[in-house]
Amino acid sequence: MKDTYLKYKALFVVSLLSVAVTPFFLSSGGTAPDSLSYFKLTEDLPEINANLFPIGYPLLLNLPNYFVDDYFYSSKILNVFGIIFIGIFSYYKKFYFRETVILLTFRVFLNIYPYSYSESVFLTLLYFLVYYFHEYFTGKIYGLRFIVPASLLAIYLVMIRYSGVYIYIATGIYFLFFVLRNKNIPSVFKKDYFCFLGLSALGIGGYLLFNYYHFGGFFGENIRSKPDIDNFWHFTYENLLGVINIVNPIFSFKILQIKNIYALWMEIIIIALDLLFLVYFIFYYIRYFKNKITPFHQLLLTVGISYMLFMFISEYTQSIELLNTRMLCESSFVLFFSFLLLYYENFPEKVKNMFLIGCISLFCNIVYLVKIPENYLHNRSMVKKILQNKKEAGYFYDDTKNEKKVSIYKIPFINKTLEYAHPYLQSGQVNLNIIRTLNPHIQAIKDDGLIDDKSKIIYNSEIK
Repeated sequence: MKDTYLKYKALFVVSLLSVAVTPFFLSSGGTAPDSLSYFKLTEDLPEINANLFPIGYPLLLNLPNYFVDDYFYSSKILNVFGIIFIGIFSYYKKFYFRETVILLTFRVFLNIYPYSYSESVFLTLLYFLVYYFHEYFTGKIYGLRFIVPASLLAIYLVMIRYSGVYIYIATGIYFLFFVLRNKNIPSVFKKDYFCFLGLSALGIGGYLLFNYYHFGGFFGENIRSKPDIDNFWHFTYENLLGVINIVNPIFSFKILQIKNIYALWMEIIIIALDLLFLVYFIFYYIRYFKNKITPFHQLLLTVGISYMLFMFISEYTQSIELLNTRMLCESSFVLFFSFLLLYYENFPEKVKNMFLIGCISLFCNIVYLVKIPENYLHNRSMVKKILQNKKEAGYFYDDTKNEKKVSIYKIPFINKTLEYAHPYLQSGQVNLNIIRTLNPHIQAIKDDGLIDDKSKIIYNSEIK
């Protein structure tokens, strides 16, 4: 057993190192437009000017930033410590350490934690909420020991991401359709669960009412644009690609620009593999896990499926990203966790297969992240020089938009390539991300003619 756990400990360390190191090989260090918005919110604290993004992540981001005074490193500290807390907590609490380590190797974590996303903190807190529900369902904790921490976690999930409301609604759905209707469940159990829902509702409702009173909207819906759906069926198709990928543990890949027969065949193969994982997942629950689905697993499945459905509906009501790993990571997380627990319980002699899948996923995702390695610290140093020379600058203008950087992907076995000009890898976007990470108050402009004093503009062509 010691040798087995040593193997999992080593895999955990590699997962942790991949989260800590890979950002330095990404052109903009794993920052994205949403990251910049959160950095700006953090910079403006305690003043809050809008509620398009919730305040929970900036509040946490402000803690490490107090010591390092750098939003890039602050976000990475939160991510790395999140992984450390999960691993150490799981090991010392004996809370499915092996299954947790495998979960950390899946793309749902490796495609989120290297980036400066609020989802990384969200998943960390969701893990602990899952822990409290597990201990509650197994009778190890009850009463206030369950109600208070679980409610606080549910409330703060909404304060980190508004979609955390879907997690809360899913727990309510489970209560209505499984708990209340089950006559074998003790009334004390139902009472504690109801108290959790009530206390969570007070906290979530209080925060949303604060938003409405101060900003005129609960979720920023009054300032959020409507989705741009030029082609309804193509829009639906692209979102369905995200849905069928929900239980693929290894990769998440879309080909949205099909320009030749090779790209079409690649997309068909990717869809087939996603469907294969989905069928595999459902088959195991029907064939092998049917009699092993405890109330705890019922809850995880309810949360995973409900969250996915709510997010799918949200695509048609508000302007957000197409469904992908990031948008559905919460669903993937709880579904994967349920599957891993049941697999390790039912097939102890085959757990080496799952360990192998974890290793393959870890390797593939590291390779995918750094497939075209860049030196973030070098890019950052070039931007810093410009900021030092233009300390009064308040604007950034990309005057090199026509200079497209095209990524070339080789298709295995057929010696063909795909070309794609990724918008987030263009020098203008990369430099903007770094600039606004260092100074969140600098604004991107689309027309430099609107600014009379050109000395206040940083031009992308200046960053060499």
